[in-house]
Amino acid sequence: MTFINIPEIKNVEQELAVNFFKDVLDSAASGIIITDNKGTVSYANPAFLRIFGYGEIKEILGKDASGLFVSDRVKQFDDVRCIVEVGGGLTGEAIVEYKDGSVFPVEVSLSEARDKQGRILGKMASFIDISNRKKTEKKLRESEDKLRLLSHKIIESRENERKLVAKELHDSVGGNLAAIKLALEQKLMSMDSGLRDSICSLEKILANIKDTIIEVRRISNHLMPSVLEDLGLSGTIRWYCREQGKYHQNARIITRLEIEEDSISDLIKIAIFRVIQEGMTNAFKHGGADKINLNLIETDDCIELCVTDNGCGFDPEDIPSNPDSFGGFGLRGMNDRAIVCNGKFEISSEIGKGTRVKLSLPCR
Repeated sequence: MTFINIPEIKNVEQELAVNFFKDVLDSAASGIIITDNKGTVSYANPAFLRIFGYGEIKEILGKDASGLFVSDRVKQFDDVRCIVEVGGGLTGEAIVEYKDGSVFPVEVSLSEARDKQGRILGKMASFIDISNRKKTEKKLRESEDKLRLLSHKIIESRENERKLVAKELHDSVGGNLAAIKLALEQKLMSMDSGLRDSICSLEKILANIKDTIIEVRRISNHLMPSVLEDLGLSGTIRWYCREQGKYHQNARIITRLEIEEDSISDLIKIAIFRVIQEGMTNAFKHGGADKINLNLIETDDCIELCVTDNGCGFDPEDIPSNPDSFGGFGLRGMNDRAIVCNGKFEISSEIGKGTRVKLSLPCR
């Protein structure tokens, strides 16, 4: 009969389990350390040594783990002794030190090892070097800033061109038409009443010229309304709604304006007005709406514009999800203006239930 030493088997099994656990940690891609309850490092895997610039494990064993963190640059931990004092399950970003004293960003995950009775046996921290990620994020932010600046310049140039064309229409074309109208009126006054057919013909021409002058004035104001500088944003919006009411006499336009214009920059005023123009044009032209609600509300740090209509609506799925290809009904222009102003543009619609255009912008 063979006798088996049960305690020896258990010891072997425990040793195999420990070795397996150590092999797993040694092969991990992230840097891992294990500490006792006082925060003293008792284990560090090869990835940790490589990330932190240590040549041998003895250089870190026995050291206080909290010394790895740069105290004045910790982002998401209340105390640099977080490995010792914080419970399990915490993940965040921190700034840590290489062996040579230089610093770099890491993502840290902390957990606790407990026995069956729930007592803490030690703590484990996993480190992932996110230096490259941070560099990429920085480059992305810089690219976004450059794109925003470029878009700003493009929109600014477009507005200047609009202003120039509007001025030329008003001063040159409008002036010439007014001169022709005056000359015709003087000619009519001096003509013999017996030339009835000629007078009727000239009167029709004169009526066409009057209509053309009104249309030129309308186009000029649409390109760059002088009232935006004269009356301010609220006055311009009310004027624009009255003008739209003249062209769409069966439509009802309801406005609610609650803003303090002194706190709004010229760039944001123009963006708001252009989105109102585009939103109302789309509502009448494409949606066939006969009712529009226009709300412009200012809060402590935000201005919110909402233009809602009862038109035919459309399927939002037909709009490309990629902002770079934001298209259809002038939506891209509205979205670009929101981006330039560090704001947010949203549009929601449903076939048969109208459309809502929403623009949220910072006050300054």
